[in-house]
This record gives sequence, C-alpha cells and structure tokens, in this order.
Amino acid sequence: MDFYNITVTYGDKTYAGYEFDQLPFGAAKAATGMLIDEAADFARRRILSDSFRVLEYARAASEAAAFKAADYQGEMPRAVKSWAEASKLAPKEAADSILRKAAMWDDAMYEIRDLRLKGKARALATENHEAAKAVVVATTDAIYLLAKQNAGIDL
Repeated sequence: MDFYNITVTYGDKTYAGYEFDQLPFGAAKAATGMLIDEAADFARRRILSDSFRVLEYARAASEAAAFKAADYQGEMPRAVKSWAEASKLAPKEAADSILRKAAMWDDAMYEIRDLRLKGKARALATENHEAAKAVVVATTDAIYLLAKQNAGIDL
C-alpha cells in the first residue's frame, strides 16, 4: 500500500503530493476512503476485466435464468447457445454453468462491497494516522486477497 504522493480534497482545500502522515488528520481520513475505494476498483477489474463485460455477463445470466425458469424448454437464448456451442455443453448444462459462475461473481462483488464499506467506516472512526493506516492496510489486503482468489471468473 502506497501512503506517499497522495492527492485528496478535504473541505475547500486540495492537498497534492502529500505523505499520509503529513496530511491534516481530517484530510488523512478522507484519503483512507479514497485508498480503500481504489483497492475495490482494482479488485473488480481483476475479477471482471471491464465494465462492458459486466453487461455481457449480466445479460447471459438473465437469459440463463429465464431459460431455466422455462424448464430449459423452447429456443435456447443467444448467450446460452453461444456458451453451449463453445464449451460443447448441452443446453441445460450451459445455462446452469452460466448461473453458477454468475453466483460466484455476485458473491465476490458483495464481499468487496462489504469489505469496502466497513473498512471506510472503521477508518473514519480512528483517532490518529497510525490507526487509520492500519485499517487501510487490513482492508485493502483483504480486498486484494479476494481479487486474487476470484480473478478471471468467466461466463
């Protein structure tokens, strides 16, 4: 975690290029949220490489859920069909595979959100630079570990 060259706006002032410990404590607490948010953004990108892929995966999961709700009957939705053909799976197995991976992705996103929000709240409750840094390190380490464990979930 880099606690150098921080730029943060606090109140009506922007602090540019500061070391964390040299920031006024209010600005340092504002920076904790920024640092934790950056780790969460990194984790989401690592798990699911870009926002357009998120849209693609959400659509595939929606189509797979609808296909399952129709008891896997009728015409296979396009997203399910492309996965079935690419992976050489039967329609039901393809849809179920998409839904399992979508659930994994959802779980990872909820866990990132949980870590991010609770870490920011804990950081704001600290009373000094050292305690704030400790919260940031613990939170971002947990977020990075989650990203490593879930990197490349693919639908």
